[in-house]
Amino acid sequence: MSETPRSGSDFLAETPERLFYLIYQVHRRREVRIEQELKGVGLPMAVWRSLLAVQRMEPCTMNELAKYTTLERSSLTRTLDQMEDQGMVTRTTPPHDRRQVLVALTPEGRAAYERGFAAIRDWNR
Repeated sequence: MSETPRSGSDFLAETPERLFYLIYQVHRRREVRIEQELKGVGLPMAVWRSLLAVQRMEPCTMNELAKYTTLERSSLTRTLDQMEDQGMVTRTTPPHDRRQVLVALTPEGRAAYERGFAAIRDWNR
C-alpha cells in the first residue's frame, strides 16, 4: 500500500524531527526580532554578542570571546576592531603572557550594553 503525500498543513506532522524543527523556528524568529530591536539602538548582533560576553567575563581573552559569542575568529577580530574604533572596548596584552589579548569594556561600551539590554528587555515585556 503506497502512502499518500501529505499536504502542506501536515508538514513534519507526527515525526520525531518536528520538535527540533519547531524549536529552530522559534529560535530563529526570536533572533530576527532581537536583531531588529538592536538595530534600532545602533547595535549589530555581532557587536551585541561581544558586548554581552565581555560584560559577563570581563576581562576576557579572545579565545573565551570566540567560544561564547559563536563568532568565527576572523569575524570576531573585525567586530572588536569596529568596537575599539567606536571606543567600546580596550584590548591589552598582559605582561606575564604576551600571547594573550584581554578585552574589557570602556564606559562607552557599558553604555552600549545598557542600550541593548534595555531594548531587548522592553521587547520581552
